[in-house]
Amino acid sequence: MSFVTQDDVFRSHRAGTVGRIREFANSRTVTPAGEFPRIPYKEALLKYGTDKPDLRNPLLITDVGAHFEGSGFGLFARIVAGGGVVRAVPAPKHRRP
Repeated sequence: MSFVTQDDVFRSHRAGTVGRIREFANSRTVTPAGEFPRIPYKEALLKYGTDKPDLRNPLLITDVGAHFEGSGFGLFARIVAGGGVVRAVPAPKHRRP
């Protein structure tokens, strides 16, 4: 392939990739061809902390700076007051069975 774009490469490999995944999926659900999400690099880093996220993980990194504005919680309050950003991964309460 000469003088191709990124979209050309994605398009040519999409069907084969889905075929290989289906082959080894053992009847589990597979994302249909053409429906693979494309996440811009900066968005992936902000939300997932990596440029190759595992989208099965529902936890997203979020801005929690508002919780620390004027809180007096030392370092984080100073970061927010100075115009910085405080980001964190939510940790939902775990219920014991």
